[in-house]
Amino acid sequence: MPNYKNDLTGKQFDRLKVIKDTGKRDITRQKIWLCECKCGNPNPVEAPTSGLRDGYNKSCGCLKPEIAAKARLHRTMIDGTCVESYSAKLSKANTSGHKGVYWFERRQKWIAQIAFKGKTYNLGGFADINDAVKVRKEAEKHLFTDFNNWTEVYKKMKSTD
Repeated sequence: MPNYKNDLTGKQFDRLKVIKDTGKRDITRQKIWLCECKCGNPNPVEAPTSGLRDGYNKSCGCLKPEIAAKARLHRTMIDGTCVESYSAKLSKANTSGHKGVYWFERRQKWIAQIAFKGKTYNLGGFADINDAVKVRKEAEKHLFTDFNNWTEVYKKMKSTD
């Protein structure tokens, strides 16, 4: 006797409509469902039960450009540099404790780099983290001097809006 409570056939999850159970299971033993996307993509999508119910699987991938476009709307670009990333706190994934410095396991060196005006500059690899941090700070002084002035002007403009 089929379990209709767990049958997702015909149900809509964002842009995905469940067509049928594929008969497959994922590594957590959840059913994998065959779905069609509202966008009209002729290729069906496979998604696990939890991916559909929790909203992780929403489309065939057609939503990605829309989500990226919305994210770009919330960024402020000055002369090719994102103001928000320039003044952002350290990422939780940062293990060095310093912006633009990371450990490169294969070379067994601390790598210093900096991104500015759409370009990433590799500043070198160093055995000592302090040398990598020093080079990165020098690059910041060199590249960001004029940019600091721009961001101050921008902040003043935003506060008067």
